[in-house]
Amino acid sequence: VPLSPGFVIAVLAAGMVVRWTATVVPFGVGVSEGGHYALFELLGVAPVAGLVLALVQRGRQLVFVALGLGLLAWAQARERGPR
Repeated sequence: VPLSPGFVIAVLAAGMVVRWTATVVPFGVGVSEGGHYALFELLGVAPVAGLVLALVQRGRQLVFVALGLGLLAWAQARERGPR
């Protein structure tokens, strides 16, 4: 995927619109992936790269959710103390 400054700016700007649109659907299931696919096709780049980008972003979200849930479980266990 070519990473010219114009391409990066276009993906970041249009990607925000795709993410905002994805909030209409619960968890944005399919909207983000399809939107990035269409965006990359519109920009003349392999649309699969847009799908991969959306999936990587989804994976990053899952990592942060897992970390947050782990910290929450740890804090609750610490608050309860040994029994």
